[in-house]
Amino acid sequence: MDKNQITEDVLNDLYWKRGLSLSQIARKFGMRSDGGIAYHMDKFGIKRRPSSRKNYIRFEFSGDLKEKAYLLGLRTGDIHARKHCRLIAVSTTSPKISQMKMFRASFAKYAHINEYECNGGFTEKSRRICCYLHSSFEFLIEKLKTIPNWILNNEKLFYSFLAGYCDSEGSWIITQHKKYNGKYKDLIFSLGTSDKIILDQIHQKLKELGFSSHLYMVRKKGTENTINGIIIRNLDLYRVMMSNRKSVVKLAKILLPLSKHADKQKAKLRIINYNKLNLKRKELKRKRLGTIKMPCIKCDHKKIWKNGYSYSKYRDKKYTRYKCPICKHEFQKGYVIICPQ
Repeated sequence: MDKNQITEDVLNDLYWKRGLSLSQIARKFGMRSDGGIAYHMDKFGIKRRPSSRKNYIRFEFSGDLKEKAYLLGLRTGDIHARKHCRLIAVSTTSPKISQMKMFRASFAKYAHINEYECNGGFTEKSRRICCYLHSSFEFLIEKLKTIPNWILNNEKLFYSFLAGYCDSEGSWIITQHKKYNGKYKDLIFSLGTSDKIILDQIHQKLKELGFSSHLYMVRKKGTENTINGIIIRNLDLYRVMMSNRKSVVKLAKILLPLSKHADKQKAKLRIINYNKLNLKRKELKRKRLGTIKMPCIKCDHKKIWKNGYSYSKYRDKKYTRYKCPICKHEFQKGYVIICPQ
């Protein structure tokens, strides 16, 4: 059909009676796009069919710096962002439900969330979640190579960024101590990625804030790793790690209210609760076995365990007993009088 044949009757017939779309009508007239057909329909005053697409409301970014730092931490980790026309498309893929909930908690108040099943990753079935945000989220498009100074120079903003980064890449672990055959447990915080510069900045900032932090290389690029087959790493893998109990518990308490990842929140709570339980045990042991400085009858050692050890044969006796940690000699309080000074 020729463009000169475009009339009001022809358009009404093609659009309303036959039910063709604007792009289909444009192809009939040899046009590359439907812009010319839309022009003629407006010219003739032909009404459009109601659209089947749903137009969702999108809100501008709140401007809160703490929230911005958290979202930048997520973007530096597992969240992908790109420009889509005038909008910002943000998405992530994971088999974990907690990851989906974290995404919703971060972006659901700004735009409609789409979630569906997909294939890919290390598992056969994963879930993909995405949304199209207002253009005010343009700061998420470029993935950070270094942490900005406005985050590093502010302690609260740094913790918000670290909370977002840890929600994507961090691990909180309670593991048995090998040296004592599982009698004692270690508390570990681990953050492993290929972003060496960012990890080094986090490591230096944590040390500046009084944490016992360590940075080291886990694997070099080209190393083979078997997870559902052989994988060749294209980048070096580094890790920031803390195994000092006080440091791990302190950081868990700080990041817990800032986190939006349910599994990471539970892991932090386990660490905090285990530490509380351990402190109660130590307090009880201190009351039962407390130490006092007095000389031993046999070896003259000056630090004595009160009431003996918990496995002492005298632990059920009502009277006070003392035990030397060096020679293991136990004696009653009455013998202290004749003990050499």
